[in-house]
Amino acid sequence: MLKIYWDNGKIRVKTKTLKNLEANIPEILHEDAWNNDKGFNFKEKVGFRKITLEVKVSDGKMVIILNKSEYKVYESIHIRKWNVFENYFKAGNYFQSRDKGSFSKVRFYELEVSH
Repeated sequence: MLKIYWDNGKIRVKTKTLKNLEANIPEILHEDAWNNDKGFNFKEKVGFRKITLEVKVSDGKMVIILNKSEYKVYESIHIRKWNVFENYFKAGNYFQSRDKGSFSKVRFYELEVSH
């Protein structure tokens, strides 16, 4: 439902959109029923500094808040239709580069999940 990226010092988020809004429940469950959205880049350049990122989801609305000052709101039929899935949460470092000598490091100072 939501992917969060660090991209050249900025935070980027992406979510899923349903290809056919009239799709029924069995159709919605297939991966090919969904597209990736265009994504959203937060304006603040965070670089390598410690950040606070909050994700709040309820009643077909998802709000992502960066450093308590900038936010992105997703409120659409796509988010409401996502509730047919048994959702889960995971946090980690999913390194994408294959460049020689490249590396990445992620540190979680605090991680709180509630529902």
